[in-house]
Amino acid sequence: METKDLGHKIIKKIAENKNIQAEVFIIESKTTSIVISNKKVEDCKISDNQGVGLRILSEGRWGSAYTSSFDGAELDRMIDMAQANVEHTSKDGYNRLPEFDKKNNLPSDDIGIYDPELKKISLDDKIKKITLMEEKALSYDKRVKNIPQAFYSDTEFRTTVINSLGIDASYKGTGCSVSLVALAEGNGQTQIGGEFSTKRFYKDLEAEQVGTLASWRAVSMLGAQPVKTKKTDIIFDPLVGCEFLSLIAGGLCADSVQRGKSLFKDKVNKKIASSLVNIQDDGTLYGGIATSGFDDEGVPTQQTVLVKDGILQAYLYDTYTAGKDKVSSTGNATRGSFKGSPTVGTTNFFIEKGKIKKEDLIKKTKEGFYILEVMGMHMADPISGDFSVGASGLWIRDGEFTRPVQGVTIAGNIIGLLNSIDGIGDDLKFYGGIGSPTIRIKDIMVSGI
Repeated sequence: METKDLGHKIIKKIAENKNIQAEVFIIESKTTSIVISNKKVEDCKISDNQGVGLRILSEGRWGSAYTSSFDGAELDRMIDMAQANVEHTSKDGYNRLPEFDKKNNLPSDDIGIYDPELKKISLDDKIKKITLMEEKALSYDKRVKNIPQAFYSDTEFRTTVINSLGIDASYKGTGCSVSLVALAEGNGQTQIGGEFSTKRFYKDLEAEQVGTLASWRAVSMLGAQPVKTKKTDIIFDPLVGCEFLSLIAGGLCADSVQRGKSLFKDKVNKKIASSLVNIQDDGTLYGGIATSGFDDEGVPTQQTVLVKDGILQAYLYDTYTAGKDKVSSTGNATRGSFKGSPTVGTTNFFIEKGKIKKEDLIKKTKEGFYILEVMGMHMADPISGDFSVGASGLWIRDGEFTRPVQGVTIAGNIIGLLNSIDGIGDDLKFYGGIGSPTIRIKDIMVSGI
């Protein structure tokens, strides 16, 4: 039975009860993963996965259930369980399913998320790609002694959402990723460096660049020591910029705002950042790793401008939170898997690139700290925005890297940090669904010795 036929059969069976609405979420995927260590294949797996998630709505109450089987008896058991679970949930007038709106057409054009060539790539070719990545890392510098792990994975999947209010949507996609950790020894120290790349198309994977960058990160930090405590300019490497953006992203989701757990509550149309800062979430971005025709409730994705010239413009919504604020969903319903219910999440979330080259941003910094890694980001307070994180990277003097630094802390407030941004590079880089260029922030306290 075709996936859509399966979904319609479930909906039809539940729709016999006129007081119940229903939604079926189906995912099918095939995944390959390969791990190489010290030039040997340690692990290689190819797996097929599938699952059905069901939500039913009766008098403002949700009932949910799921199964990983498409067998008829298991599907019937799932339906019975979802109906039984309704009795154990609370009534909420904002619980609702999105309705089909013919004005919100799903994209008919190619949006760059499916690689038809992926299935033609042999396992041997995939192993050769990460072997070459490992060789590139080892040849970068003689101080690179070991590659603890080189990893490759890819997936081909189909997502389907069907509900009893007319939504009937399906799309297929692919994703490929490589990552590598390099270990370097020298100056009486051992340092590690990591890098990864995630793309929709196999041909776009930057495997050799990943190997080189991971080794550069490790070698660059050999001999690292703390610096004296002082205020200085700091520069975020794009990877670090993405980590800070991940922290910001949660605060721009409407569920956090509505629960009073966001530092951006009541700040729409207010200045929250430097006028250089523009942030958007774009589920339609061509080739984006989080791009899709619709979200996990079947609502078309869109481009949402969140911060423009430093002014907060909007929040991200799914159907439930949009109902609370009497606005339309922004197409930001996300699920961790078919087993979970949708919540608000980001798609392709990024700070727009600036006009200055990364090299010039560094050259124009008289003294500063180029941060390659932060530790403890998860400890930041999502309500106040206060943070204190460990940091390591390279010290800048007169526009040049001079020495590696570790064992220091940077502390402050997220909104204060956003307002202190005085330079944004033109090198926007995505790590998964989060993107950031190189960012410079003025006068930040660096606590060392």
